[in-house]
Amino acid sequence: MMFIFEKKLPKSISMNKEAQKELATLGSAIARACEDGLIDRERYGELAATIAAGLLTGNVDLDDYAEIHEALASALEAVFSDDSLFAAVPEEKDEGFFAPQLEVIEDVWSFVDDESGENGALSELLENSLSLKESVFGDEVWFSAPLEVSFAEFTSALKRAGVSILHRDGTISGEGKFIQIGDAEKFAPDGRVVLGWGEHRVAISTSDNRGA
Repeated sequence: MMFIFEKKLPKSISMNKEAQKELATLGSAIARACEDGLIDRERYGELAATIAAGLLTGNVDLDDYAEIHEALASALEAVFSDDSLFAAVPEEKDEGFFAPQLEVIEDVWSFVDDESGENGALSELLENSLSLKESVFGDEVWFSAPLEVSFAEFTSALKRAGVSILHRDGTISGEGKFIQIGDAEKFAPDGRVVLGWGEHRVAISTSDNRGA
């Protein structure tokens, strides 16, 4: 017997702040898998663009999120099928990409609605403006990557992609080598720009070091 379900599936995941932190944690997991040689650097750059766009907009296209999930699943499969890799996995409080970093996958899926997130243009902008292969993810600074354009050019490109420049706090170094993204309420460097995408708010700044 075959059952056919006609329920309309949502096109994107719309996240609250906690889910955004978890998305950054998934970025850390992807980064560690890349460092361990389980995800190639080119693929990592593509996934990093998707995650960074999600942090900027507060939503992730379901197909893109599925690719993140698939990449981590493939990395896990590689570990479990290689005795030497599996033997190197710590049993407790590991610093690898296992443990809490993978546990958040299911948590992020709980933030699903019927909003559509069109992040394609923004992901392309990030790919053209940042060295995503060298990007990192963290807790206080959710995302950091080397700039390949000036900060002024970067913010202008964000505006063209539909991101609103809400206000500036302090003075931002236009010579900063790295762009940084963080929580608009908690990320408070000496200088920052607060961005808006609908109701979503996020802060960006520059730094001379990676800082995530």
